[in-house]
Amino acid sequence: MAAFCVDENVSLRVAALLRGQGHDVISLTEENRRAAVDPAMLVEAARESRIVITHNAKDFVLLHDVWRIWGTLWGIPDRHGGILIVPHKHYLPAADIAGEVSAFLAAGLPIANELYVWQRAGGWIRRPH
Repeated sequence: MAAFCVDENVSLRVAALLRGQGHDVISLTEENRRAAVDPAMLVEAARESRIVITHNAKDFVLLHDVWRIWGTLWGIPDRHGGILIVPHKHYLPAADIAGEVSAFLAAGLPIANELYVWQRAGGWIRRPH
């Protein structure tokens, strides 16, 4: 089973569905941390080896790129648990998002220190380094 940190912009139902599959899930909305700053969230998730699930492609693509370049200079963990982005433009119901996350895990793709964006036509696409 995997450990996840579900961003505040992702439905609470996604967190509940993933928990129902046996995963360890924290939700920023459930923890009343809706105003959590994205960089701090990524650092916390990294420290706990959690995979971030978010709709926020703009911020998390930038954070991932910066992390890979400057992480050691900032004294933060050299690896994050991974980032999965389901862009808002590809609206998916919560059950479908949870299903796509499960399919990702079942595929056995590397996730630590990686970022994947879900696309309707291609599924999970890894961001190149």
